[in-house]
Amino acid sequence: AVDRPYDGTTGVALREASGGILFGTGIVGDDVSVVLTGSAAGTVTTPDVGTVKEVGGIEAADFELSGEDRDNYTIGAVTVSGITVEITPVEPELTFDGAVEGTITVTFDGEPLAEADYRASVQAPDTVTGGSAPAGTVSYRVYTDDSYQTPYTNAETDNIPSAAGTYYLEATYAPGNPDNYSAASARAAVVIRPAGEEALRITENGYSGYYDGQAHPAGSLTVTEADGSPLEGSCTVYYRLGEAGEETTDPDALTVTDAGTYSVAYRIVTDNYGEHTGTFEAVVSPAEFTLSSGLAAKVDKTYDGDDGVDAALAPVLTVTAGRGTRVEADIVSITADAAYD
Repeated sequence: AVDRPYDGTTGVALREASGGILFGTGIVGDDVSVVLTGSAAGTVTTPDVGTVKEVGGIEAADFELSGEDRDNYTIGAVTVSGITVEITPVEPELTFDGAVEGTITVTFDGEPLAEADYRASVQAPDTVTGGSAPAGTVSYRVYTDDSYQTPYTNAETDNIPSAAGTYYLEATYAPGNPDNYSAASARAAVVIRPAGEEALRITENGYSGYYDGQAHPAGSLTVTEADGSPLEGSCTVYYRLGEAGEETTDPDALTVTDAGTYSVAYRIVTDNYGEHTGTFEAVVSPAEFTLSSGLAAKVDKTYDGDDGVDAALAPVLTVTAGRGTRVEADIVSITADAAYD
């Protein structure tokens, strides 16, 4: 019999021994022998794996005569015993459910990968047409690179990654007892891609105030998870004031003084949420002059035929900025028109 891997059937192909099978009592000198047909087959009682399985079901139709004198003979009853076959375990197929061209892709959510993200299914190969399904278990190990030499370790997450990045996963099938399937393994890359901007809450804190002659930080960002919780992993924000400004990670280094609207560009770089850009505004409103009452001016003028008078206001004038902040740094000159009768 022909030893073979498990295929879920009880059929066993037969092969002839060296030199064929000879008649027990043939005519001496005749050229005749009994050989197996090309389709000769027997059966075993069960399709399961076994090292010494007795083969039965061998019939006359599994043999034919060979030789020049074969037409002088026919094959009668056939009694065969002692034929055994070894049926060996077959390797199952492991398929990662979520893999596309060998890569599993999930989006960062701050949690360690769940088995549902990378589960491998075990099934019989196409050569098995019935019988039992694989009865063993599948275990997983994550590695840091595609050499599969260095396991990923993190005691807090049971050696399962959570941060964005590329990892390498090996699934191993361990046969059950009993099992008609051998050990097997499969590998795939696992990419935890950064979460999008929708996973972030970006709060823009642009400066807004009145001109007071002082330099003020242009503003900053507050970046958290969408629900307000702290980000997982690192987050660096780069700021730039205006188109020609240089980037800095210190928002206090960018200041505004004079009245105007300033554009502050930012770039957010994170481990787990990708890179995001945007702008916000810093607004310095013009100071609102407040003139005190009791203005007085005395102006002498030589007659020139014009009734207009340019009057320089007397020092009793007080100039303050909006929100009651006095402008100390600037010297303000104010003139007024006057007329006389």
